Amino acid sequence: MNVNRKFLIISILLVAFVLSFSAIKVNIELPNILKNIIIVPQPSEFTVDLWLNKPDGSTYNIGEKVYMYVKPNKNCYIFIYEIRPTGEVKLIFPNYYDRNNYVRANTTFKIPSNTRYYLKVSGPTGKYYLQVIASLSKYPYLSSLENLAKSYKFPKLSDDPAQFRSKLYSKLSGVTWASDMTYFYVGTVPSTGVVRFRSTPSGAAIYLDGAYIGVTPKTLTVDAGTHVVTYIKSGYEPWSKTFTVYAGSSVTISATLRRVVSYGQVTFSSIPSGASLYVDGSYRGKTPKTLTLTQGYHTYRMTLTGYEPREGSFSLSAGEVKHISVNLVPLRASVTFTSNPDGASVYLDGAYIGNTPITLDVSPGTHSYRMEMANYLPVSGSFSISYGETKRIHEDLTPIPVKGKINITSDPPGAMVFINGVLIGITPVDAYEVDPGYYEVVIIKAGYRVSVKGVSVSAGETEVVNVVLTPIE
Repeated sequence: MNVNRKFLIISILLVAFVLSFSAIKVNIELPNILKNIIIVPQPSEFTVDLWLNKPDGSTYNIGEKVYMYVKPNKNCYIFIYEIRPTGEVKLIFPNYYDRNNYVRANTTFKIPSNTRYYLKVSGPTGKYYLQVIASLSKYPYLSSLENLAKSYKFPKLSDDPAQFRSKLYSKLSGVTWASDMTYFYVGTVPSTGVVRFRSTPSGAAIYLDGAYIGVTPKTLTVDAGTHVVTYIKSGYEPWSKTFTVYAGSSVTISATLRRVVSYGQVTFSSIPSGASLYVDGSYRGKTPKTLTLTQGYHTYRMTLTGYEPREGSFSLSAGEVKHISVNLVPLRASVTFTSNPDGASVYLDGAYIGNTPITLDVSPGTHSYRMEMANYLPVSGSFSISYGETKRIHEDLTPIPVKGKINITSDPPGAMVFINGVLIGITPVDAYEVDPGYYEVVIIKAGYRVSVKGVSVSAGETEVVNVVLTPIE
């Protein structure tokens, strides 16, 4: 790859709304799509943070490089999208040059993550938003985004931000996910004002334009313009408001949160039954199980020994009766049998399963095996295997020795015959079987000199030793 292509300049318009304001007073009409594009996840133990190489609300010059950083608290898959002033929604990551979107827990992931490209800011001037969606599992919509990134540098996802948000929300149904949002300016330094965030009771999580900024009460310097704030507190209904900040002024955003007192009923079942059930991270018993839960967003997880864990999420309305049934997928173990040479018959727990090499799923536990092949010694053994384990069994087969033969005669006959010091008979000795190799043949007869002969025997061959004994004078 040449240098120019390796360091290809990618112009990224990271985001969203064209804002107009004067030097003294900022009076910005709320874009119709603002409420519809900010996605605020329900608070959970799964979180993800997104930030740039400058603090939130910083100004970038046109042509300046941008680096994004993502840090989740669990292993997850991520994607990041932008919304342009034209209303185009584009996928920023994963992209054609950077496709590995798996991020490990509690590690900071930098984008770009390789030197094949870099990101730089281009016009128009104004305020830009950027959002990350993180999920614990790879669901179908995320896989479709990955496929787009294989063919297009930064593929367009939609021309309508409101429709895109609605579609994305539906795709996240049943998926455990988290989100974060950030923003910056291009070519202009924003005016600011002071915002005091208050709630009764206090301690509500504050999401400003989709990004978590702390808990109430809190006072911050916020850039002038139109914003959306959401207060979320466990046991209370979420509260949202759109407000405008004017340059050099201050505003107080107060809310009296309403306690959630409505409940619904959910019955959890699994096939097979007896799975451990966790709802919102807490153990609630074994399936089947019927629970009364507060209305709102909940997560669940089912685990059963020997089966893959299953998790998901659901929304419950006041008075709603819901049934969640899960088919658990058995965990299997895999074993591969190989031999040298190939083609050995394999018997597993006494049953013939095929010839090497062969791979098959087995149930966890201890198994016995045997390999057989013509002209080779059989071999057998056993192994233990656990859920989800992959094991390889290899055997080097030993050929069955093919013997040779020796015919031994003497003149006169009746002499004792020793092969390698062992008496094997009296001459004549016909077709005596030995393993291939070299042997010393000693022939002894009273009144005659001892005769010693060496002979090499090959497999399947017959060697002849004929000795004329010499009398002792």
